[in-house]
Amino acid sequence: MQELYFFTGNAVYFQALAVAEFAFLSFAVSSIAHVMDHRWDEETDGGSESYAEVYYEAHIENGVTSGFLAAAVFIIVCVTCDR
Repeated sequence: MQELYFFTGNAVYFQALAVAEFAFLSFAVSSIAHVMDHRWDEETDGGSESYAEVYYEAHIENGVTSGFLAAAVFIIVCVTCDR
């Protein structure tokens, strides 16, 4: 009976880890696409962008990406401590 509870508890951790990692990867791909787009803009037109786009990339996108990565690390720490 104890093994069943242990497996169920870890399944919740691993589902949360999968969601956090998937969200991190989706924002990381978006960040990489923006970096490559900026390099292309600098070569063609000097990199002109709107203030909203720069604010999103600097404050929102980086924060959310770091948050999902930190959540994944804390979930791994919780799995380790739960064992």
